[in-house]
Amino acid sequence: MVESALPKGEGPCRTSAASAARRRTWPGRIAFERGAQLRECIVRDITKVGARLTLANPRLVPDEFELLILTTGEIFQAVAKWRRGRELGVYFVEKDDFLAWPAHGVGPSAA
Repeated sequence: MVESALPKGEGPCRTSAASAARRRTWPGRIAFERGAQLRECIVRDITKVGARLTLANPRLVPDEFELLILTTGEIFQAVAKWRRGRELGVYFVEKDDFLAWPAHGVGPSAA
């Protein structure tokens, strides 16, 4: 389960306001290729386990990426589940299960 680092009651994934959060939209940014590629998106129907994203061309986004909620600073490790038109359905995974790249330049390629 992905937990938010924000105080309880803030951000799009609070259980106490889960239905309201699913109806809201949030500005988001998709990051992949070690953060070199960024795509703007609108985050919809977000829950603790996943979300529906709207963006210009979901087919240009890889199956695994990081999703940043711009208004709260929350970062999720996301995996694409489906693509339909301009929409992309994703589920969230734990950082240990995410294989895309190490955070903050840590790892063998960071010299």
